Amino acid sequence: MAVRRPRPRYTFLQDESAPQLKASLIMAGLSFLCLLILIVIASVRETGADMVSGAAALAAMLVSWYAFLVSMRELAKRPVNITLAAVSAGVTGLLAIVWLAVLLAGVKAM
Repeated sequence: MAVRRPRPRYTFLQDESAPQLKASLIMAGLSFLCLLILIVIASVRETGADMVSGAAALAAMLVSWYAFLVSMRELAKRPVNITLAAVSAGVTGLLAIVWLAVLLAGVKAM
């Protein structure tokens, strides 16, 4: 008699795209933390932000855009766990829009 192997109950846990989506959310969180720190620095200093703050903001903005691209690429693959992919795409897209608004506000102020 053959031995029956139990079937896995929760197949959505075997989603291969979850590490990329989690990495995308971590990158978005770091970018958001950098945004908050730079806003506090710019508001505390009398002269505003300097070149180092601008370089850090540019790097954080590029990280958030990359996180958005990663989450959209994973969402286009139609993952099993669509909720995590949609949340990741929404959060990173919103953060990319915020960074773009900050960039355009800074260019306008010059």
